[in-house]
Amino acid sequence: MPHRRFFRAASIALVLAFLQGSAPAESARAEVRSPLPAAKPLRLVSLVPSMTEIAFAVGAGDLLTAVDEHSDFPPEAARLPRVGGLRSLSLEAIAALRPTHLLVVDGFHAQEYARFEKLGAQTVSCPFSTVADVRACILRIGGLTGNAARAGQVAAHVRAAEEAAQARAGGKPKPTVLMLVSADPLFGVGNASFTGDILRLAGAENVLAATGQAYPLISAESIVATDPDLIFVFGEADRRRFLGNRVFRHLRAVREHRVHVLDEDLYGRPGPRVAEALEQLGRLLHALPRDE
Repeated sequence: MPHRRFFRAASIALVLAFLQGSAPAESARAEVRSPLPAAKPLRLVSLVPSMTEIAFAVGAGDLLTAVDEHSDFPPEAARLPRVGGLRSLSLEAIAALRPTHLLVVDGFHAQEYARFEKLGAQTVSCPFSTVADVRACILRIGGLTGNAARAGQVAAHVRAAEEAAQARAGGKPKPTVLMLVSADPLFGVGNASFTGDILRLAGAENVLAATGQAYPLISAESIVATDPDLIFVFGEADRRRFLGNRVFRHLRAVREHRVHVLDEDLYGRPGPRVAEALEQLGRLLHALPRDE
């Protein structure tokens, strides 16, 4: 996946926050800056993959003139011009496109907002700390682009997936789960994140919930101490790294072949595909024998 290389660096948590929009010290609400005249034709530039996916899902893909370098879904997004990424944003490329709106996430590119506004571009920002945030942003982008009806359908689909996940988990014991975003170094998914919210909704007991962090750096010893029922990683390479660590060989999930590989984009990009993530995770969680 294009952004996997970031997980090998010290900025793992920063990049995940960029992809999900869970940046620190920012307002937990969607916001719009410097309104433009309503009659101006829309020209959108998306600076984060989640916003790109939402725009296409609500039927506004034809309004996108460019996207960030990590936007690769749906396939049509990969064919759009690129304007850089988290650390390589090209204001010159953005200016040349004459956008009316820039789609961002709370807390990132904030230092560029004033320059965006000088270009005559309106900055549309959404938080992405929970699945509910995703539904709200879907509705917002739908309303902005004149696709409110389609957005309502997409948001309703996500909501239905939430309700189905909770119904599936209702009354059942919660499996203990460790989800890793990196096996080396060991970074896990805490409750204070979009991905952590998926775990919660699907009926998992997150063994990192007590950290109070979005993506905590953890020790091998702490994993051994929790001995989770299930372990999830993003990518076969991380699965091999984890299983190759002799410290973990006696873990229940390792002995019973319960270390599963998940699609990083489904669980790390807040957007309409979260419905698929909830359904998939629910099946994996509740496939455990009833006596466990």
